[in-house]
Amino acid sequence: MLTIKTLALAASCSFLALACSVNAEDNEVAGDAVVEATIDVAPYATFGTGNPGSGEEDINTPDGVVFNANGHLLLTDALNHRVQVWDTKAKKRLGQFGDEKIFRGEIVDLAVGPTGRVIVTDEVTNVAYAFDPPTGKEKGDLKYTAYKHVAGDMFEAEHAQKVGGITIDKTGRIYTVDARKSLVRRFDEKGTPDPTWKFSEKGGAQYLHGSEGIAIDEARGNLYVSSEQDSVVQVFDLEDGAYKGQMIGGKADAKFPGSPVGEQTFAAAVEGLWILDDYLLASDEADNGTGHIEIFDLTEKTAFDTDAAEYAKLKSSRKRSGFVGSFGSFCSPDSVAAYTDADGESYVAVADQCHYQVVIYKWSDIIRAGKIKRTK
Repeated sequence: MLTIKTLALAASCSFLALACSVNAEDNEVAGDAVVEATIDVAPYATFGTGNPGSGEEDINTPDGVVFNANGHLLLTDALNHRVQVWDTKAKKRLGQFGDEKIFRGEIVDLAVGPTGRVIVTDEVTNVAYAFDPPTGKEKGDLKYTAYKHVAGDMFEAEHAQKVGGITIDKTGRIYTVDARKSLVRRFDEKGTPDPTWKFSEKGGAQYLHGSEGIAIDEARGNLYVSSEQDSVVQVFDLEDGAYKGQMIGGKADAKFPGSPVGEQTFAAAVEGLWILDDYLLASDEADNGTGHIEIFDLTEKTAFDTDAAEYAKLKSSRKRSGFVGSFGSFCSPDSVAAYTDADGESYVAVADQCHYQVVIYKWSDIIRAGKIKRTK
């Protein structure tokens, strides 16, 4: 089911937020309204008790989520100093790895490399921890959870001020975000700084204001980084880190590069990012438990440098737009990740931080409810 929320601008609407006349079936909006298409879809599963405790299935607090090659969900349980491992399809907890002796601060995000190595970032100690995957010879569920700690001080020499978001490309190169410095760094698979990466030299930090979310779009040669205070996603060149002069979730100001103008699609801070097929999934924290995941179709030109008012006009004229809609209702959705199994079914995980849970959706359910075209 696809419903439409409208915010102020139409003459027939009262100040700020009364709904205008809407034909939900045709996605038409009467008047000059800002549109947010809300996809009404039920979760496939919810992990965690919802309590900020230290019990086996408590998550205090969930922040980073990622799937490994087996489709198992790995999530950071920050204040319990552990990474939990869940079987998504079986909807059960398999176990955990790490402890307070290894995770010395507050773990934030994590990523899985081509070899299965997991790297976990810590925003208090400003280092990262590396774990090699189980050999597969272990007994029982240990063959899924017996990750071996192999490094505890990755990136220490970089003197990061708040290391947070992390992602790894298909060659094993590691990208990290320093939220306080608004700086993206790139390393080889061993954690050695990459001298070909020119993000800092090309002034990339000036286009970010508080950042954590990061995602790689190898098909378009893009690196997407959330700029939380601007409530947009900035676009950089994947190979050298140069700013491309584009953004998602707003319209770029021609006079002031990197600054948004007009009506933005994100209600508040943008954090977690993930690429699924040709779609960008981006978490919008919003307020008062109304956070959600926004979806952008990267095959559409209007996914870039288009504001919410322009999206409203496209929808009212029944034209395709780069902004597909949003789903979920979360209290601080800090990160999002997805995995596609051998049968072609994709699963989307959202870390619902202040509900102390991770919520799982089937992508096919989202596609069906939102009438979204398949790009792959």
